Amino acid sequence: MRFVFFSLLLLLSGLAVSPAWSATACVTAECHAQIGAIQRPHAPVAAGECDTCHEAAGRQHPGPGSLRLVASGALLCAQCHEQPNATYVHGPVRTGRCDLCHAPHGSDQPGLIALPGNDICFSCHGGIRQTIARAVSQHEPVASGRCWNCHAPHAAEHRPLLQAAYPQASYVKYRAADFALCFECHSAAAFETEYTVSETRFRNGSRNLHWFHLQRPGKARVCRNCHGVHGADQPHLLMKRVPDFGDWDIPLEWVRNGPVATCYVGCHSPKSYGLEQFVP
Repeated sequence: MRFVFFSLLLLLSGLAVSPAWSATACVTAECHAQIGAIQRPHAPVAAGECDTCHEAAGRQHPGPGSLRLVASGALLCAQCHEQPNATYVHGPVRTGRCDLCHAPHGSDQPGLIALPGNDICFSCHGGIRQTIARAVSQHEPVASGRCWNCHAPHAAEHRPLLQAAYPQASYVKYRAADFALCFECHSAAAFETEYTVSETRFRNGSRNLHWFHLQRPGKARVCRNCHGVHGADQPHLLMKRVPDFGDWDIPLEWVRNGPVATCYVGCHSPKSYGLEQFVP
C-alpha cells in the first residue's frame, strides 16, 4: 500500500513540474497544425527548433502558462537578428514590438510581415490610408503597396525613416546628393538638363520646367512644394493646396487645354506651357 501511495505521489509530482513537450513535435496534425500550413515559416519553426524562442514554464503542457518566451521584446529577436544602429528607429522596433509588423511563427507574405503590402503600414498610419483613398493620383510605390521603396522599415539616417537623402526645407540650393531618394527611381537628367525634349513632360517647348524650378538660385523649390509624396487631388501628384508655409496653404490649380497646360498658383501669376512648342 505504501509503495502504491509513493508511486502515485511521484506521478502527480512529475505532471506538475516536468512538462511533457518536445520542440521537434510541436507542428503535427494533433498540435499546432495551423502553423504547419504557413507558406513562409519562421526559420526556427521550419527547423523544428521551437525552443529557440520558447521554454518550459513548470506546468504541464499543453495548458495555459505551460510555455514562456526565453526573452522579452526586442531581446528575443536579438538572439538571431542584428538590431538596427541608426539615428532614427521605427517605433515598433524601438519599443521591442516587432510583432506589430511581423508574424512570429510565419506568414504568407515576404519578410514574415503580418499583412500584405501597404496594409501593414496603414494599420498604424491611417491618415495616409485616407489620403490615398481620396487621391486623384497616387505615388507609384504607395499604389503598389511598397512603402519600403522610400521608407526603411526598421531604421534610417534620414527623417522620416527615408531610405536616402531628401531635403527637409522647402527651399534649398540644389545638390544632387540631397535628392538621392528621388533619383533612386527618377532620372537626375530630368532635373539637371535645362533644355530637353525627352527627359520630362513638364517643359515649355524644349525648356525644362523641372530644371527651372529646382535650379533657381536662392529659392530653388523641392518636389513637395507642388507634389504630394503619397498622393494628391490632381493628376501628376499635384496638390491643390501646398502646406508648410505658416498659416497659409498655397493654392495650386493645374488646368490642361489640349497641348497647353496652365498653372494657377499662389506663388506667381498664371503660367502656361506647351510640350510641342514654346508658349510665351
